[in-house]
Amino acid sequence: MTRPRGSAFRAYCHLLDRTVEQIAEAARDARSYDRERIGDLADFWNNASFALATAATARTRLTREFHARAGLRWGLHLRPGRRAWAVEEAAAAGFDLDGLLPPEEDRGGHWRDFAGRVQPVPVPATPAAVADYDLSVCTVEQLRLERVGTRLGGVLRLTARRRFDPGEPAAEEARLVLSFDEVTAAAVDSRAAVFGAGIKVGLGADRDLVEVGLGAAGAITGRGAELWIDDGRWHRSPAGRAADAALGQVPHERDGAPRHPSALQGPVGRQIGGLLYQTMLVLRRGRSAHCVDRAEVVGLAPMLAGAGSDLSAAAGRGRAALAALPGQWVRRGDPAAVRRMLADAYAIGDTAPLRALLPPGDALPPVPVPGGGVRLRLVSWSTAGMRDFPPRPARAVVHLACPPADGSGAPWGLAVDDAEESAISSCGPGRSPPT
Repeated sequence: MTRPRGSAFRAYCHLLDRTVEQIAEAARDARSYDRERIGDLADFWNNASFALATAATARTRLTREFHARAGLRWGLHLRPGRRAWAVEEAAAAGFDLDGLLPPEEDRGGHWRDFAGRVQPVPVPATPAAVADYDLSVCTVEQLRLERVGTRLGGVLRLTARRRFDPGEPAAEEARLVLSFDEVTAAAVDSRAAVFGAGIKVGLGADRDLVEVGLGAAGAITGRGAELWIDDGRWHRSPAGRAADAALGQVPHERDGAPRHPSALQGPVGRQIGGLLYQTMLVLRRGRSAHCVDRAEVVGLAPMLAGAGSDLSAAAGRGRAALAALPGQWVRRGDPAAVRRMLADAYAIGDTAPLRALLPPGDALPPVPVPGGGVRLRLVSWSTAGMRDFPPRPARAVVHLACPPADGSGAPWGLAVDDAEESAISSCGPGRSPPT
């Protein structure tokens, strides 16, 4: 098949358009709202926004291509799965991105940190995977059940004792995180979970199902269970020592990785890159269950709709064409959402000219407090976590999909009840008052 357009820069711009389109689709209706998908898509642009701006503001086609390839190599290297997504999306539009980038390297699973210590990677949850930890008595740090599309996913975060000698005093127990693609059954005694007393946890895995028992009667069963071990002493465990020997003398996780792309874009490029970065930062922030704000996503996504195509068309036409883009973009979004984003936009510089383009008004349209006909989307409970920085407070979070008050076929809104804040904040078309 002939690829009519082989430009790395134009493919880069196309990926921005596809990112915004997919974010808007994931946020369109609260009944299918996918915060993890939105967060993953926006996260790519944490590293790609300024690199794309550098490419867009380059003076020649060759330098645009050079900076675009550098930005793509850097951004697509940082997380597994990104390259496959980018190649697929680019190919659908006729770009041979796979042919423009070097072959994907085999990173071999485990990696070494800055001190040369081997680090764990997520693995399927099996009894063998947790053999180095005593799961007879654990403390539950977090339990989350969440509807994602037609599936019910789940996350269980535990602390457990080590069965091995860590070699030096350990300040805290190890943390184990179990993530289920699909939860098939869940029964939890919250009274036992709250105090973490006598919670018995055991894994019984076959080819399809993993069951985690919680207490005398509680259990979570699901498919596609993955285990991640968060333990600073894991490299001293039997599994860690075996991984260390198999990995060999790889000195550092970034050894041989693409270099961070340079940012040489000047004032116009800094404003373009900063606006992209700050907008994606707000969208990415919604990955945390207690920070979800669908109103921000719905309000900001139109601002960047077609922004990649705008950059592709303006590149090479001079600074005036590029300098006009930020003003065009902010006019497309919801004024209140854009104004709130610009208020904390430290990466843009002086935002006063952009804020002056917005009509007055700071409040999103209010929505009714959730009433009848709501659908439960997420339930999350977590204990206080002093080992986190900043320390994590204990909290319970509930997400509810709420139908439009007028009974129309409009998209449903998403309400978030956060027990830590003792208030309901809406993520639909606006915010509801505290209750």
